[in-house]
Amino acid sequence: MSVAAEVLQAEIAERRKKDLSGGIAIRGLAVVTRDKEPNVLNEYGVVIPPPMSECLGDACEFRGDEKTCQLTRHHLHSTAPDYEDEGKLAEDFRDLGILTEWLPECVHREHHNEYDIHVPIPHEKIMKRSQYENKKLKALLTNHRSASTNEGVLSTPDLPQKREKSLLKVREKLAEEREELLELIHSFEVVPEELITGALLLAAPEEARRRIAGGSGVVLPGLIRKPAEVPLAQRNLQEILEAV
Repeated sequence: MSVAAEVLQAEIAERRKKDLSGGIAIRGLAVVTRDKEPNVLNEYGVVIPPPMSECLGDACEFRGDEKTCQLTRHHLHSTAPDYEDEGKLAEDFRDLGILTEWLPECVHREHHNEYDIHVPIPHEKIMKRSQYENKKLKALLTNHRSASTNEGVLSTPDLPQKREKSLLKVREKLAEEREELLELIHSFEVVPEELITGALLLAAPEEARRRIAGGSGVVLPGLIRKPAEVPLAQRNLQEILEAV
């Protein structure tokens, strides 16, 4: 067991000694109110995201005349006032893009109706590590967007030679940065793998494919922008699933 996991286990043991109000009970790494299902946590106390799901169709109360309802951003760590009361670190941790997930509005509502809305706040070290992993994944996505823009300009007809030379240097620099960031991601352990793989659907589809072929789950994290990027990530996932 890693040091971070040992810290979390000690924290849970300490909380078990306390009289928790509001009917909340802790069972191992699952947290429940007695009338709802547990939020399953990884060994660091970070919520494992619910699997990807489509709109409930005829059972959806939000779609109106459309075929499906809108995607909404689901925060894995609830509830907001709990984290706000804890301070800025906890508040920022809860709102990290990599710790949110795009879900159809009907599925989002159903999830909160079924699962407990109070998730214990992780240890400070875990929250800071999550911020670091979020920062690097965000940088990888920014790198992808910059590279896409750069390639678009490079494809411009009759591009001046001096401008082309400059853009080729930018391409090289972005490629080097991308490889460095991908190497860093191999050491990530706090953010659930499903969210990391989901971010890679856009930023590095070939790496996402390798992870999925190796058994990784995948969901769409809030770091991927809606509406422009989510459909692209979904298409990349469909192509990967058809190929593996």
